[in-house]
Amino acid sequence: MKRLLALWGLLAFCTTSMAQNDDEYEAFKKQATAEFNTYTTNTEREYANYRDKANAEYAAFVEQAWTEMYALAGIKPPAPPKPLRPQHQQESAPDRMPISIPYDSIVPMPMAPVDIEMPQIPYTAASEDEQEEVDFFATKVVVRAVKKMVLIQLTSLAEKEVAKAWRQMSKGNYDGLLGDCLRQHNAMKLCDWAYIQFCGTVAERVFGKKSNEAVLLQAFLLTQSGYRVRMAESEGKLFLLMPFDHTIYNYAYITIDGLKYYVIDGKKSGIYRVCQASFPREYTASISIPRQPQLAMRATPTKTFGGSGRYPTMKVSLGVNKNLMNFYSQYPISDAWSSYSKASLSEATKASLYPALRRSIQGKSKWVATDMLLDFVQHAFGYKTDQEQFGYERPLFGDESFFYPYNDCEDRSILFSILVRELMGLDVVLLHYPGHLATAVNLGASEQGDYVLVDGKRYTVCDPTYIGASVGEAMPDFKNEKVRVIIIGDTERK
Repeated sequence: MKRLLALWGLLAFCTTSMAQNDDEYEAFKKQATAEFNTYTTNTEREYANYRDKANAEYAAFVEQAWTEMYALAGIKPPAPPKPLRPQHQQESAPDRMPISIPYDSIVPMPMAPVDIEMPQIPYTAASEDEQEEVDFFATKVVVRAVKKMVLIQLTSLAEKEVAKAWRQMSKGNYDGLLGDCLRQHNAMKLCDWAYIQFCGTVAERVFGKKSNEAVLLQAFLLTQSGYRVRMAESEGKLFLLMPFDHTIYNYAYITIDGLKYYVIDGKKSGIYRVCQASFPREYTASISIPRQPQLAMRATPTKTFGGSGRYPTMKVSLGVNKNLMNFYSQYPISDAWSSYSKASLSEATKASLYPALRRSIQGKSKWVATDMLLDFVQHAFGYKTDQEQFGYERPLFGDESFFYPYNDCEDRSILFSILVRELMGLDVVLLHYPGHLATAVNLGASEQGDYVLVDGKRYTVCDPTYIGASVGEAMPDFKNEKVRVIIIGDTERK
């Protein structure tokens, strides 16, 4: 593919550099176009041959006996005791000496998600009568009509039956639908989890909800898209198993070759018959959200946030996208704390929130501007723990803090870290105490206040749950507790 693009690049360059000689240029253009078309045809043929061979070998492996394996119950997310109520800052002596916060470990920035090398599927535009809509979180998406396809039918989940169905799908009848899914992956900016769910939605549109045929088609779409997928059977139902780059909670899993494969559509433990067939060049999915999915906008009623605390003029009114909230509500809970911050905010929320906050902090020093953002997050939301609000542990993504009536310490720290990183371009780390989450901001070596030293850099404590506390004031209950420092990563002002 890179060579293909290089040929076009060379042709584009020659368009300007050889324009002075029309005859020579036209001859060169014809030759380059012919070579490009030949290369494209050969590349598509080579890729088609590769897929045919890979699918044939895969089906042969599927036909072999599946292995009985035990799925363990999903790991419960840690639910350490949190402050039942936020603490309020008491007036402290003006000459209080800053404290260096001890830490026992540093959680490094996670590796960037692997960029899945999506295949290049030859595409022919579908006519109007070949199109139909799929509803994905109240977003209408047009894909290839399933009426034109050769539909598979699983009479049983015996190995030979599943392999037979896979061979049918591999004959090209589903390539148009696969191409549509790959295009929506880019057009809708789907992260890995969103794409997994989208392929599942499309497959159920073809074969019906919870059907074994739908699960098999979802597996086909995902393997052909480059993902690491295994299939399993339990009590007459087919399931997908997939590993992720971080631990996800509450999903039953089976360990295969040292990786936890999570049961995507079924959280129960027990015996599964597992097909360990692998597809060439398969990638492990990431739980990170490098970009929010582009879902249709369904705005919630506008609410006002802020307007109290030390900076009462910092006030903003906004609603959020209910469709995005529904997407987040089914997102797996993971141990990748930094990914919640890296996920940022939706563009719609930024458009409402950022201009007002920028106006408030414009022209202020780093310390004052950070203090204003800290005060805003301290006072803009009601406080309840996850157990009180949801009945289970559940960190909120940034947008969700503007949707639910309450948030707690980790939710405020996640949101505050996003605001400081993107509005001020400052580096932020998360401070994970036993039972509490706060932040620290790199304001420079000369700034005063409680701090933590990481790799020679001074990060000043900022606690969004310590109500009324300024920058540099750690919550008293945690000043002498050892903390885990969670690195979020490089910052880019937005």
